[in-house]
Amino acid sequence: MTRDVAGIVTDKWADNGDRIDPDDSSLSPPLNREEGWDISYSQIGGNVPRREVWNQLMRELFGFIVDSNKYGSIAEWSQHIDYVHTAFTMRSGKLYVSLESSGPSTSDSTDPVQSNNAKWTLY
Repeated sequence: MTRDVAGIVTDKWADNGDRIDPDDSSLSPPLNREEGWDISYSQIGGNVPRREVWNQLMRELFGFIVDSNKYGSIAEWSQHIDYVHTAFTMRSGKLYVSLESSGPSTSDSTDPVQSNNAKWTLY
């Protein structure tokens, strides 16, 4: 099966454009990522999404798509991600599988290439 060329994105949306994080407290009304756009955005005369917020959301999506296209479906390890057991990740060009959950919420974002690592093993 061949790839759909429309999904082969190589440039990140608004990478150098005006962006604002949806969680920014200066937004009126403030947005919540878990709830998304509230009902006021569907009502006539209601709130209108800000261009900068859309640019940020699209930048996040395109960032993931570009990384997936560059590195395949297994992304490079990041200290900012909560990995559940049995997650796969890449680090230093090698494939690792988790031995247990780890990440910021567990207060243990152990890099897979660290010596004596009990959280990850080379696959």
